[in-house]
Order: sequence, then C-alpha cells, then structure tokens
Amino acid sequence: MFCGECGKKISDEAKFCPYCGSPVETEEMEYETVEEPVEQESEYEEVETVFEEKDDLEYEEEKEDSGNAKKIILIVLLLIALAVAGFFIWKLFFAETENNNLQTTQTTAEPSTADDDGDDVVHDDDAEHAEGTAEGQDDGLPVVYADDSIDYGAPLSPSDYIVYEADEGYSFAYPKNFYNEVYKIDGGYSFTGDDDVSAFEIYEEDNQYTSASEAIEGYYSSAKNSMNVYDEIIYSPDTGKLILAAKNNFDSDIYYYYLVRAYEDDVYVMKVTYPLSSAESKTSENQKNYMVDCMYRYCSFSGGTYKPRTYTQFKNDDMGTKK
Repeated sequence: MFCGECGKKISDEAKFCPYCGSPVETEEMEYETVEEPVEQESEYEEVETVFEEKDDLEYEEEKEDSGNAKKIILIVLLLIALAVAGFFIWKLFFAETENNNLQTTQTTAEPSTADDDGDDVVHDDDAEHAEGTAEGQDDGLPVVYADDSIDYGAPLSPSDYIVYEADEGYSFAYPKNFYNEVYKIDGGYSFTGDDDVSAFEIYEEDNQYTSASEAIEGYYSSAKNSMNVYDEIIYSPDTGKLILAAKNNFDSDIYYYYLVRAYEDDVYVMKVTYPLSSAESKTSENQKNYMVDCMYRYCSFSGGTYKPRTYTQFKNDDMGTKK
C-alpha cells in the first residue's frame, strides 16, 4: 500500500510511514467502513421488526373482530330460533285450549228453546250425549243413542238437528238425542223411538214409471190406499212433487207427513210418523209440527226455498230467511 501523506510505497502491515512518519490509518478506515453497514442493517432490522409487530397486532385485532362478529351472528340466530320455537309452542297450546273450550261448550250446552237465527247446524259427527252407547256409528249409519227418549219439547231450535249426508247423494236432518234406533234400508235409513210410534224414514229408489209425473200419480194413489189422507198439501205431477198429511187407517192418533220427489230415473221419499191426539194442547201440537217443518227445510230434495227457522218464527208464521 502507499502512504497517504508522502505517497511512498510502504508495507501493508506498517502502522507508520517509514519515510515521513505519518500514522497509517488504512485498517481503522477499513474497520469504520465495515461498521457502517452493520449499523444500517441493525436499523433496518429494527424497522422491519416494528412493522412485523404492527402487522401481528392488526392481524390479532382483525381476528378478534371476526370472532366477535361470529358470536353476534350466533346470538341472533339463537334468538330467532327461540322465537320461532316459542311461537309454535304457543300456537299448539292455543289450538288445544280452543279445542278443549269448544268440546266443553258442546258437552255442557242445553238444548235451546229460544229464538235462534236458524243458521247453526249440528252435523252427525258433532252429536254428543251424556251417557249411553252410540247405535249405528260403527256401521257408518247416522248416530243415535240407545237411551235417548222421545221428547218433542226438546228439538225446538235449528241447532238441535243433525245434518247427515247419505251415500245415495242426498242430505237430511233428524233431531239429536231423540230417536234411539236406526237401520239401513234400501236406498236410505229408518229411525224409531222408544214410544213405539215416532219414526222417520228417508230413502231413494228407482223410478218404476215412465215419467216423473206418472210416478207422482202412482205414489199418490198408493198413499190414498194405505193412509187416511186429510190434507193434500202439494199434489203436482207436472213438477214431480207430492206432500200429504195423513192419519193411520186404524189409529187416528198416529199422524204421517209424507213427501215424495220424482225425477225421470229416481224417486226420493221422506215419511215422518208421530203421535197426535185431539186431547193434546196447542203447544204440544206446535212442537210436533215445528219438528216436521225443520226436517222438511233441511231435506235436500224437498224443494224448499227457505232456511230452517226458529220456533218463535214458526209460531208467528214468519217464513224466515230464503236459502
């Protein structure tokens, strides 16, 4: 190497120039030169560490925020699930309570003898009884009870009747808790009571005549021979309709209400039998006639144009509401 003062060539290991005596600073300079990069590298590493720590902190904060968001979502979903479950539990409890209330009301309700509006109808599957065995229920027949007893003072409201849909395609109504036996007959049903007189028959059969008008004439002639007809309420072969009020030929205290409706292929018949003596009061007579009136209005083939009316309307000759 060369001396920095005099420029003479000197030994690489010399610390002073042998020519001018100046100290040689080559190693110290080289050492200082080496130290600067070390310091810079340390600063760089420190800065890099700071950034790394900052990134780690931000990551942890983001991770914590994400975890909090998930917790909030889970809480919201849990609250929604609880609300839905609570709603269904309330719905089931409310429906069961309403059903129990309805059954209690039906079981404890007394037959009405007041002014009903005539719109309430009791269907055969709603019929209830305090005691006794249901007759005909297992056979698909209208429901009656073996311990029911004839009482014409009981069915004095349209709601005291049970509407039944027959397999033959017609419908009718009979007083509930009234007849105690029911039988299946050709095309229909036969009801009887415990007084050995009260009865109710309704059925459909093929028209054996050539027309509906001839059928009405034939049924009218047959009725005249088998019953003591005292009132031809309707005798209309042209419209295929016949309604008669008659008495038994051998017992004048047995009355019949006889309804026939004829069509080209089918004939429908309804016959109500009930006791009525001359010694009975006007009230008793009204009660029996009211029952017949309700059964006529409920019968689907009667041709009636009015809904069943209340007992008060019947007594006041108020026809009620049209269908």
